[in-house]
Amino acid sequence: MFFSLQWLDNAGMYLVVSSPMLFSRANIRLFTDEAESGMSASTRYLLEWFALNSCTGAAAWIFPPSRRYIFLALIFCTIAYEMHARRKLPSRKKRQPRVSLLVKAIAAFVLATIVWTLDIKHIVCSPKSIFQGHSLWHCLNGVSCFLAYSYFHPFAYPSLPLRHYKK
Repeated sequence: MFFSLQWLDNAGMYLVVSSPMLFSRANIRLFTDEAESGMSASTRYLLEWFALNSCTGAAAWIFPPSRRYIFLALIFCTIAYEMHARRKLPSRKKRQPRVSLLVKAIAAFVLATIVWTLDIKHIVCSPKSIFQGHSLWHCLNGVSCFLAYSYFHPFAYPSLPLRHYKK
């Protein structure tokens, strides 16, 4: 039972991190010669998202020690795809949100990981305290997700700009 809940926790993390990665991938495909006919971009995105998350979920279920490495690999792939999209797509340069949002999202995630590691290794851990490292991990990841969403927002919804973007 306990492993099932851990698996669900990890699966949720995979679902969230794979979305912007595949969004960047889909953008590259849409706005370059790599677009394929016969399938809508949204259908292909959803199929890739489902396939990727099914495979990562199955890998984490079959080989539980891999679940953290899978998550780390997804984070690195997400950053790599976005950096590739920023170089390859001129439309990203025209209406470009401040890169600092993405840097802040990554920084919040790194800080969350440090806090989580200190907690799980029992270096800074006080089970009777109201302040828990794992709780802070979730809060900082929420901040990271919001910052990443704010970064991707103008690419996904160009007609709905947020106030803090340059026009």
